[in-house]
Amino acid sequence: MNIQILRQDLQNTVIQTFMPPLLHSGSLKTTTVNNLWQKVHSIKHSIAYLLLSVAVIYFFTLLFAFAAVAGGVILISVFLFKIFHLKSRKQCDEHLKYF
Repeated sequence: MNIQILRQDLQNTVIQTFMPPLLHSGSLKTTTVNNLWQKVHSIKHSIAYLLLSVAVIYFFTLLFAFAAVAGGVILISVFLFKIFHLKSRKQCDEHLKYF
């Protein structure tokens, strides 16, 4: 019985000496769960920012790709319009010699 009292006293002394913040904020289990939750919350924010930046990059990539395709279609259509709507074959031949 005397050994149990000494053991309990030693445990209390170690806890009070080395872990005062844990005693003030609650039990060790609660503090560990809170720290774990803060880490998970931080990771969730990091993943959210990463996904947001990927979405923004993807959006602008699609925007520029669409603009490039639209510009190409416009250039080709203007070129074809000039070729097929010229008044004579001679004008068409003169126009094609530049390309």
